[in-house]
Amino acid sequence: MLLPGVGILSGIDLVSGKKRKLRVGKKRAIYLPREFLDELGLHEGDYIVVKVEGDRIVIEKSPDPLLLAAKRKKWVYTSVEEFEDESEDEQESWKG
Repeated sequence: MLLPGVGILSGIDLVSGKKRKLRVGKKRAIYLPREFLDELGLHEGDYIVVKVEGDRIVIEKSPDPLLLAAKRKKWVYTSVEEFEDESEDEQESWKG
């Protein structure tokens, strides 16, 4: 008898701690358990990094590039006026 959330195959408990044995599906799809995705805060449309290390597949949350840019130390400063002047110059160069 299978209990909800617990898989048993040949007497082996498939759920233990943070590990879960998954089956590769049609078209080699792998569906990650919701609790794993929730723990990492992953949602539909988010990006992940997948790499092979020996005989393991490692999946890591990919940081949001905009969030990274906002948190990094700034190395260039400009005023709104300087930005507007540069924008206007660039737009003029496009007009030909």
